[in-house]
Amino acid sequence: MLHTAMTGYPGKEARSTWKDHLDFAGRQLPGDSKALRDELDEITSSLTELPATSENYGLVHSDFELDNLVWQGESAGVLDVDDCSRMWFAADTAFALGDLFEDHPNLDDERFLGFVEGYSACRPLDHDSLSRLPLFVRFDNLLEYARLVRTVDLEIGPEHPEWLHALHQKLQQRMARYTASIITSPRAAT
Repeated sequence: MLHTAMTGYPGKEARSTWKDHLDFAGRQLPGDSKALRDELDEITSSLTELPATSENYGLVHSDFELDNLVWQGESAGVLDVDDCSRMWFAADTAFALGDLFEDHPNLDDERFLGFVEGYSACRPLDHDSLSRLPLFVRFDNLLEYARLVRTVDLEIGPEHPEWLHALHQKLQQRMARYTASIITSPRAAT
């Protein structure tokens, strides 16, 4: 229902687009990382080729996670719409389910199928859109990496609390895992 409700959102044309997100990512990626630059180029090229119609494209939340829901009885309210942007509805679905299937969407997962069934009761999610989920997961992972680059770009000194040192190290490890996954992926070899 969120995507349907957002079709009438005033000022939606002023919101950012998937292209703006990729421009941001491009500015954050280290210039000396060919694998990350190649991933950005592949994702950009693939997204550029996708059709964008009123049925599959519009204003999306962009950060639709469990911590952005508030419940009153059986009704859910949505928080944190400041990052809403214009892109494919299926991309928002991939972003929302990122914790469920991380890097490799399992389209046969019972939880995923339940989500799709519920979503489809409010707005169609066709086979073509579902087949693009792996691309949208790659897009989301790249954006997360770019945000982390910006987040860890600070000097951590002995005057900072231990929790900040631990968080900084955890985020750097997450970035290193992502970079390694890009370098070792079959896409990197092509």
